[in-house]
Amino acid sequence: LGTELQRHDLMPAIGVSTGDVVTGFVGNTRRREFAVIGDTVNTAARLMSRARASILVDRTTQTRSRHRVHFVPLEAVRVKGKAEPVAVFRPLGVARVSSGHVRRVVSVRSARAAVGAAAAA
Repeated sequence: LGTELQRHDLMPAIGVSTGDVVTGFVGNTRRREFAVIGDTVNTAARLMSRARASILVDRTTQTRSRHRVHFVPLEAVRVKGKAEPVAVFRPLGVARVSSGHVRRVVSVRSARAAVGAAAAA
């Protein structure tokens, strides 16, 4: 996905963190906004600020999606609001799953091509 966006001169910086958040409307009847707050949101924002034209995820996200996405571990980073460094991973591609087992890892580009071919058929 990142490569495809860069081809169009778009430089994505995406941070993903998995966990509990608090959501709801904030404000009064004259001005209301929908807000999502919490440590998970803050961690995702900190990862996004470090992503520099890529996608970075935390350990919880990597652990929960490791059967469907292949990741490469990166060096843990210190982020504001956390006492300990945060483990960081970069997704490399989507895992092809059959009968609950990963058969092989396909790149995001290959997955997109397969979806396009299936849609055209």
